[in-house]
Amino acid sequence: MPVTKCSNGKWKIGSGDCIYDTREKAVEVWQAILASGQYGKSKQYGKNSKRVEGDIRQKEGGQSPKEKK
Repeated sequence: MPVTKCSNGKWKIGSGDCIYDTREKAVEVWQAILASGQYGKSKQYGKNSKRVEGDIRQKEGGQSPKEKK
């Protein structure tokens, strides 16, 4: 995700808000996000997926394993 300078002189990560005073701080935060392993987890299964029991996921309109008989 690119770190870019905003028209107000602050910095942002991707399409986020312009909240970082320096490029270095924005890069530091971006690296921390990557290191946490959280970036992209919600996108992993697509926008039409939903969470069902535990970590099992399914497309909207499908059945969860408990519903199948």
